[in-house]
Amino acid sequence: MGYKKMEENLNCSKCGNKMKKIPIKRLDSTMMIEFYCEKCDESITFYPDLDEIKPGKPSLF
Repeated sequence: MGYKKMEENLNCSKCGNKMKKIPIKRLDSTMMIEFYCEKCDESITFYPDLDEIKPGKPSLF
């Protein structure tokens, strides 16, 4: 999946529901986007500045 597409929307790998997109500004002023599924309590974090995807909750530090 292309990162540009990821910035638009993402479906949960467990239930298939659309994940909520939550933009977050870190303490060092960089941006990250958390995709969160309320039904499954699953998170995927996308770091656009680093072009990196990490499973789990984002780290603010």
